[in-house]
Amino acid sequence: MQMEGCRKFTRGDHNDQIGPGGGFFTLADRLVYEGTRKQAEFFNELQEIATKETRLGIPLLQIEEGTHGLMCAGGTIFLRSGHRSNWDLSLVSRIYRAIAKEGRATGTHMLCTIVIELTGTAIGRNQEGYSEDPFICSKIAGSIVAAMQVMMFRAKTG
Repeated sequence: MQMEGCRKFTRGDHNDQIGPGGGFFTLADRLVYEGTRKQAEFFNELQEIATKETRLGIPLLQIEEGTHGLMCAGGTIFLRSGHRSNWDLSLVSRIYRAIAKEGRATGTHMLCTIVIELTGTAIGRNQEGYSEDPFICSKIAGSIVAAMQVMMFRAKTG
């Protein structure tokens, strides 16, 4: 039922209030539990609908959570406390390359990941932050962005 709702949303015939959808956020995490292959197959099916069965043929944008791994069935989850406290930027880079590679393999275009929140208290989303130190946060953020851009582009084109 939910998968059919996604197909209808993609086509634009889910209801008479809105047209075709532009994409999905955390669809693999919320709907397809049989692993990354099934997620990729379902995303491909939705892309086919979007590009061939809608008036403008605009592809969908698939977005998933990737804060400590690709957050869906079959995704690898990484312990965040270790790499945020050891200053090993090559480890950070390798972790986020792996996350990006897994995400791209499912058909994901964008991963929500970095929380750079410099705060001295536990208010807000600080538990997802890397540090209260602006220098190490900037270094970690730079490593994450570079690693994910390289892998998402590499996996997409090659």
